[in-house]
This record gives sequence, C-alpha cells and structure tokens, in this order.
Amino acid sequence: MSVAALIVAFLASALLAPSACSDEAGVSGPGAGGSLAVVASSSASGSSTFASASSAGGAAPTFGCNPVSGEGCDQGETCDVDYGALAFFCYEGDATLGLCASCGPSKGYCAPGSTCYLGACHAFCCDDADCGTGARCDRDVLATFGSGQVGVCRLFDEGAGGAGGSGGAPPAKPPTPDCAASTPRPSQGSCVPTANN
Repeated sequence: MSVAALIVAFLASALLAPSACSDEAGVSGPGAGGSLAVVASSSASGSSTFASASSAGGAAPTFGCNPVSGEGCDQGETCDVDYGALAFFCYEGDATLGLCASCGPSKGYCAPGSTCYLGACHAFCCDDADCGTGARCDRDVLATFGSGQVGVCRLFDEGAGGAGGSGGAPPAKPPTPDCAASTPRPSQGSCVPTANN
C-alpha cells in the first residue's frame, strides 16, 4: 500500500470510527465497533469504482465496496456495513466466522459476503436467488443504505395456521439467518451501484 493510501486509510478510520459496539437494532458488524479498521482500498481488479452520493445523483450514501461480491476490497479485507455512516466500506482484520455463527465485538466478525446482525452472521444478498431454499433476501434490514438494494438472507416462519381453540394462528417465530446461502451469490452483487452502471 502506498504512503498516500496509508494516509487516506488513517484519515478514513479516524473520521469514520464508530462510537458504540452495537446499536438499538442489534447490529454489531465491524462498522458498529470492535477491532476491525476501515481501510482505503485500491482493489487489484481495479475494474469498478463504486458509487457515492455525488456520483449517484445525491440519492445514495457511499458504496465503498460491494458487500455481496466483495469487489473493491483487497485480499484480507471484508466489505461490511458502517452503521454510523450508513455505508459499506472495506475493513481490515480478522473476519472469518461462517454463516449463522455467533458474532460481535467479543466473539469475532463474519467472513466476506456476510455481516453480523442480531448476533449472528447473515449472508448479504441482492435477491432471493442469492439465498438458500426457503429463505428470502430481507432488504428491510438495510433499507436506509442507498436505495435499499442490498439485504441479508433470512428464513421466515409464516405461522402454521390455527387449529381451533384459541381462535387463530400461533404467532410466527422471528426470522433466523439463512445458513445455506449460495456461495458465490448468483447475483454477483449486481444490485450494488458502480460508476459503470
């Protein structure tokens, strides 16, 4: 990494340093606190520049990388969320936990292509095809990022229906992470805006 890139990385980590370990929604990715550092990356592929608020007409916060495909980050980095900046950035550090693993500042961070949400690793996705059988790409989780085009794969229990007695269907169980999301994701992160599309 060049001296200029190191300076940019230092400034980015100082200016974008998160202030807490998790927010009220239960998110705890590296952008929500912990030991991973934001880096200014110059990806070896160099084929795409990711859109920012200025290049996307002011509508979307920065996509410093593609969280679904990992494009835009160097080896040893992972593209994850910065909940304070409502953006995606490359992080350097130990991010190796698999899908559905327990995660957070004291447990570790999720491998590339996934994020720590509600204490478990969830796969990033563009659409339902990126997720395993029966799972859906839940874009509501990251709706405030860009135009809500990136989500996480989750399994939803819609309830089994009523069997009489209490007069209705039992309440649905809370969604759980999808442990069988496709790798690599079929969408290849095509929902993430770049300066090229």
